[in-house]
Formats: sequence, structure tokens, C-alpha cells
Amino acid sequence: MKKILILIIAAILFCLPPVHAEIQDLSLDFTISLSKVYVVEEVSYANKNKFNVELPSDASEVLVNVDGSDYKAENKTFMVEGKKIRIIYLTKKFIDKKNFIIDLTYPEDIKNLSISLHIPSNLELARPVEEKTLTSNAIFPKANSITTDGQRMKITWNRSNVREGDSISLLVMMQEKKDYSYIVYILVIVVVILLLYIFIRKPKIKTIIKTRTSRIEEHLKEDEEQIVRILKSRERQCEQGTLRVVTGFSKAKLSGLLQELEDRKIIYKEKRGKKNIIFLK
Repeated sequence: MKKILILIIAAILFCLPPVHAEIQDLSLDFTISLSKVYVVEEVSYANKNKFNVELPSDASEVLVNVDGSDYKAENKTFMVEGKKIRIIYLTKKFIDKKNFIIDLTYPEDIKNLSISLHIPSNLELARPVEEKTLTSNAIFPKANSITTDGQRMKITWNRSNVREGDSISLLVMMQEKKDYSYIVYILVIVVVILLLYIFIRKPKIKTIIKTRTSRIEEHLKEDEEQIVRILKSRERQCEQGTLRVVTGFSKAKLSGLLQELEDRKIIYKEKRGKKNIIFLK
């Protein structure tokens, strides 16, 4: 009878489906730093369980923490046992030129899976993001969220009920961020050069004009020079009648002198009512 009972229990146990340990939460956080990737992997079980760790062959600066205690990893492949496991390391494995590529297969069921990628400020997506749909030809598959703090971008994928043996493949294509600040610097330099040129050139122009006027005055006759002096003393303008009174010249003589000066472009006249106003150029 006892043997029969044992056989029945054995048969029942044999027919029951195998029980797999399920990871409650698995978080993978990737941060690109220069030519390497800083990886933080966090695993949470409902109960204490064994977890196989397989690090990339080039993994460096490895830190492992199990249930609050540090674990010294002596190999790239090892097993730890606990409820909360945290693994940190640096690797080049997931970077191909400017592309981020991962292809992961998990040997256990995962209830909640979260994968995040942090893109540094010197990189940007090779294709822009459509804000309404959060899609980009540079991200595969479509992300659940894309956020930015104005400099760095964070891309996140979330999955639920990942089954044992499922593959998770991600691709993000990036490029060097285009820096247009040098254009601003060039424009500033050009403006400064133009301003300096204007300030330096302006006195020269004044000097040339002054020199030209001086040379013209050197060739004036005494009567013509008197007219020019009177115009200078009266803010470079004077009525023709006033000039005749001040100089004492006859009307005919003054008209001839003024015509001569006007032909040589030293003065010019303006008619204002019945009066002629003489201006010194």
C-alpha cells in the first residue's frame, strides 16, 4: 500500500509542469560615455533565487551587489544568489561606430523589463524624432518614451511578461551633433572688423576732405578768399545781399565772384523767395 502511494505521488509530480523562477523586475540602463557604454543592470526576484551573470569579455570596473552586500567577481561568468542583484560595468560591446546595438536572450521569464539608453550631449539621432508618434528611422523598435533635458536624450523601452528564450534586439543610429556656434563667432569677428575699419577709415576721410579744401583755398584770389572766410564765420551760409554789404563789393562784382566759386564747386546757391542763400561746400 505504501509503495502504491509513493508511486501515485511520483506520478502526480511528474505530470505537473516545471516551475520556473520568474524575475519580477529587470532594469537595464545604458549610458554612452565617449567610446564606451556604462551599464547598470538591476534584477529583482520575489524570493531569493540564483542568477547567472555573463559579462562581456572586455568588461571593466565591475561592481556587483547582492541584497546590499558587495560581491567580488573573479570571472566574467559567475552565479549569485539573492532577491535584489545590481551589476555595474563598462564595455565597448554595444557600440559599433556611432550605432548602439544590443541583442539579448534571457533564460528566465521576466514580468517587467525596462531598457534605457542615455545619449550624451555631443551625439544626436541620425534621423529626427516625430514628436506625435515618437518614431524615428534611427530607432528600432519604436521606443515607449523619448525625453531630453536640453542636452542629453533618454530613450526607454518597456516590455511585460517576457518569456524564457525571448530575444530583445535594439538599434539606435547616432551621429556627431552639428555645432553651429562657430558661425556666430565668425559673424562677430566680421562685424568687429567692419566697425574697426569704419572708425579707422572715418578720420582719414575727414583728413582727405580737409586737405582738399585747404588746397582749394590756396588757389583762391584775395576777393574769393574773403567770401569763403565770411561764409565760414557764418556757419557756412549767408544771404547774397548780406555778403555784398559785408564785402563792400558791387552787385556785379559779387555776382561774378560767386559764379566763379560755384563753377569750381566751392559754393552753391539756393533760391528762397526773392533771396539767394550762398552755402560753402
